Amino acid sequence: MAGASKRSVLSVLTKGRLEDLGREFGVPLQSTATKDAQVAVLADSALDLPSVLGRLRRDELRSACRAHGVDATGRGRPRDPRPPPPPRRPRPGSFRRLRLALHPRPAYETATTPATRAAQEFFEDEIIDRLFALNATRAEQETLKGSTPSATCVGIQVLSSQAQTARRPLRAGEG
Repeated sequence: MAGASKRSVLSVLTKGRLEDLGREFGVPLQSTATKDAQVAVLADSALDLPSVLGRLRRDELRSACRAHGVDATGRGRPRDPRPPPPPRRPRPGSFRRLRLALHPRPAYETATTPATRAAQEFFEDEIIDRLFALNATRAEQETLKGSTPSATCVGIQVLSSQAQTARRPLRAGEG
């Protein structure tokens, strides 16, 4: 901007914006002063023109350019010639990952408060549920291949059924 000064650039701003800049730069301005007085205080301060221009918003910079006879159209950002990528579908199990992200695993320490105990129990239950699901998938794959599930798979399936029984609420007349 040829011929631009702090005073000429600041004069295109509103009084409220001048007060904002005064706060940002630590220059005390009286809110009851006129706009010209506020411009004079900021222009006479130790601020330099590049720091003032660096704090202006796009519309304020355009106004300053127009006031100084400089082209204010701007270049904008170049457009990417490639088409945008297709929207991604959530992968199976992504909800579980999201749930674990919302309930992060607790630190490995002794739970001392009810909240940390609850977080630790939630984490342990999620891990056990994942292991049971993985084991069931593995046993199903081994069955489809024609081999019998390994002892580990069978043992965990037995534990899984016992755990499911232990988790379900008791019905009337049960134990």
